[in-house]
Amino acid sequence: MSLDLEDTIKGLSSKQKNIEITGESLKSAESNIKDTENKLEMLKESINNAEKDLENANRQKLNTDKKKDSLQTYIDINSEKLAELESGRDLNSLPAGSEQEEDREFIESISGINNEDIKKAIEELNLRIKELGDINMNAAKEYKDALDRLDFLGKQKADLENSIETLRGVIKQLDNVSKEKFNSSLAGIRQKFKELFTFLFGGGHADILNVVSRNFDEAGENEEQSDADLSGMEINVQIPGKKFSGINILSQGERVLVAVSLLFSIFLVKKTPFCVIDEVDAPLDYANNARYNKLIEEISNYSQIILITHNKKTMEIGKNIFGVTSKHPGISGIVSVSMN
Repeated sequence: MSLDLEDTIKGLSSKQKNIEITGESLKSAESNIKDTENKLEMLKESINNAEKDLENANRQKLNTDKKKDSLQTYIDINSEKLAELESGRDLNSLPAGSEQEEDREFIESISGINNEDIKKAIEELNLRIKELGDINMNAAKEYKDALDRLDFLGKQKADLENSIETLRGVIKQLDNVSKEKFNSSLAGIRQKFKELFTFLFGGGHADILNVVSRNFDEAGENEEQSDADLSGMEINVQIPGKKFSGINILSQGERVLVAVSLLFSIFLVKKTPFCVIDEVDAPLDYANNARYNKLIEEISNYSQIILITHNKKTMEIGKNIFGVTSKHPGISGIVSVSMN
């Protein structure tokens, strides 16, 4: 379960890194899209303005051409009139002052028009169009491609976020199962620990407490506790004739018996076919060693125990004894004795 949890956490970390990379790509794509949109809008505005100016210039040129045609017609009419005058025709047949007034108004209306000014205005408009530079005809396609890329990255981001939520749910479920199994096992271990402690010390009281540490921020102002806080176990014991205290102030032999009580309480909750004990009884006195030997004999009824010891009293409870001797320097020999 621990390996599965580690693999899950590694997978979560990898997904988070992918999200960060995708987020950066998404931000870059969004920035490029905004820049492209701004450039496209400015280009459209410039083209619209140039088209309007060119349209106005063409309209003005068309009006000028019409007025030039009208003026040419006026010139032709007056040329005919002049020819008639020169030929001696009767001017009384003409309406008095009618044509002269019409001609005067027409001449005044076109008096402010100059072909050079019109040509100059057209040249200025063409120059402004050239100053706009080359027009990117693929701007619309690039804009569409950028939008498609943005949509793709958005879907990838959503997929990664969904995966993270799924992994978090799995991790939370594993944490809950681990906590339930831990608390269930701890309850059994506590009970066995109390029994073995009382047996080895001939009385007293002992307990195992589940301790949850709390994390502080750097400023030390806020105190926060979460599922990620560290936790552990604290052992409190009261040896007969002494005050209730922790194991730090106990003697070496007393610490050994407390450790033996804890280890064998775990062993009794979850039994194994073999148990190897390496010189645990070294610091024990005669009385404590006798209690220790009784515990070993009790456990040996349902588990095979291998003891490494120099204590003769401990050797007496063994069914098979193997001794290592050195008859010659650098050469070891093994001697076995069956006590059955």
